[in-house]
Amino acid sequence: MLPGPDTIYQCPQCDNFISVGSLMSGNTFGAKLYSDGKHVAPMMPEFPKITRCSKCKTIFWISKSKKIVQRGFGIAEILEDQKYQNAQTARSLSLNDYSTALKKEVYTSDEEEIYIRKRLWWCFNDKVRDGKWLFISEGNSQRWSENTNRLMELLDATDDNEKIMLAELNRNLGYFEKCMDLLNSSENPEFNWLKTEFEKKCNDKNTKVFQLINDL
Repeated sequence: MLPGPDTIYQCPQCDNFISVGSLMSGNTFGAKLYSDGKHVAPMMPEFPKITRCSKCKTIFWISKSKKIVQRGFGIAEILEDQKYQNAQTARSLSLNDYSTALKKEVYTSDEEEIYIRKRLWWCFNDKVRDGKWLFISEGNSQRWSENTNRLMELLDATDDNEKIMLAELNRNLGYFEKCMDLLNSSENPEFNWLKTEFEKKCNDKNTKVFQLINDL
């Protein structure tokens, strides 16, 4: 993995600086793909599109904030940009942060809402990936159900990639027949292996996220 230059943005609500990294090159060595579509790739990290200011706690879209400067690797640039040395590194939101973003409607399009809801879904599934319970309280169970159902409303069943997400969400809810109906409705031969993997879980009445591929 070869990191690229950082871009410095300013929080839209205060004077805090936020640093967003980039990659010049990466690889999928050690990467994992899960049934909910999440890729975990240590050598190709994902940089967040939405983050939370550590100073004023504002949740905001990075692309909509003020871009200050892009910092390279030259000594002259580093010395010139000393005031950015302590810039906050843009972090992905937590489960509670994503919930807050939805509550405050920090989105202006279906695409942005899907981005937030998809990652909230992944946050819940991260618990399963870590060998924990999906949720341990009624409040979290309700939050998961509301997010799952709304995400299903937003997705387009005519798009093959979103169709797979819809199939997985239906499986998570225990609608195994609907899950397979969605997958079987795709005529794309590249998805045949997915149908086989999902069919195994549906036959076992398994609703949990599972690993599809190791070392992509």
